[in-house]
Amino acid sequence: YIPNLGPMSLAGLNFSEAKLKLTKTIDQKMIGVKASISMGQLRSIRVFVLGEAYLPGSYVVSSLSTITNALVLSGGVSINGSLRNVQLKRKGKLIQSLDLYDLLLTGDTSNDAQLKSGDVVFIPPVGETVGISGAVRRPAVYEIGDKITMQELVKLAGGVLPSAYPAKSIVQRIGKEGARTLLSLDLNTVEALTTEVQDGDVIDLPKVLDQLEEIIKISGHVQRAETLRWTKGRRLSEVMPDISRLKANPDLQYGLIKRYVKPGRKLHVLSFSLAKSLAAPLSEGDLVLHDQDEVIFFGLLN
Repeated sequence: YIPNLGPMSLAGLNFSEAKLKLTKTIDQKMIGVKASISMGQLRSIRVFVLGEAYLPGSYVVSSLSTITNALVLSGGVSINGSLRNVQLKRKGKLIQSLDLYDLLLTGDTSNDAQLKSGDVVFIPPVGETVGISGAVRRPAVYEIGDKITMQELVKLAGGVLPSAYPAKSIVQRIGKEGARTLLSLDLNTVEALTTEVQDGDVIDLPKVLDQLEEIIKISGHVQRAETLRWTKGRRLSEVMPDISRLKANPDLQYGLIKRYVKPGRKLHVLSFSLAKSLAAPLSEGDLVLHDQDEVIFFGLLN
């Protein structure tokens, strides 16, 4: 409100735009008057942060502060507080509920309401929780609020890692009699993904085995030890087609193949002659290799 001019609407303008509008209006309607416009300090208000805050109490904030501003001043939500049901109360009535998961995980600030003098930001105790560990991007304990499915929980945890093996996921659950039980879930199936998690559940997504599958190892008297891809029917002459990969003075008449035979994975050692293998590829002397075989070459003594 400007004396002798009346009210002017400045809502929606930034300070530079508002200053320009005021200056033009005063220059046009108040001849001989020079306007000097500056920004004054914002009005302060007092609010309360109560419940499960690290430092509950009364705080003086600016009149443009929101729920999250008050939470920051109070040190944030304590370990026992709810992140999913932060309440704004005004004169004893619930005005707004803020789910901090929406803010922290998706950047949604639509429910971060502006505060007024005397408002109370109340943090109730944490609700139902579940834990998730293993091969997920954000392993942690999560507050679930309403019932959620296994798929929604994995999404809260940022999704699975490329190294995850969800087919052998394990759920620790407290049964009705108070005993902890184990459930095995294949999270590659729709049935498992739509399973509802319960309060106190602990889900573990294992990683794939560190052991490489479908490989052949080349070692011993070679220029460079290698790990090659195994395919069914691959023979010795294919992994060592000539002696250029061997060191000087190799033994072409004797070498060994270390092989673990299923199902007991007993170690078998086979001998071979590289000379026979190269002289007659695809013959009986050109041995067929198995997955996980290690082919060892030797050198001759000078």
